[in-house]
Amino acid sequence: MLWAVLAGSRGAGLREMAGQTLEQGTTNPTSKGIAMAVPKRRKSSSKRDKRRAQHDKVTPTQYITCSNCGEVTLPHRACGSCGWYKGRLAVQVKGAG
Repeated sequence: MLWAVLAGSRGAGLREMAGQTLEQGTTNPTSKGIAMAVPKRRKSSSKRDKRRAQHDKVTPTQYITCSNCGEVTLPHRACGSCGWYKGRLAVQVKGAG
């Protein structure tokens, strides 16, 4: 029923295909001679696991030096020893005078 509607709206190519599938009673693409993509060999468990682990890669932590005191700090954060960020005092740090 659906094939008849599609065949009428899209042309003779689908009309012929609809007749074939309805007569044969199947919609399996291999019955029409269309080859399906199938893996040639089984993937080993290590290959499978390596493929799945791509999102777990760890990048090393990047550090910068504070422009005020020269301490090593994380980027886009106020300095932990003096409280400076982007050239101005952003946070009051206890013990930093």
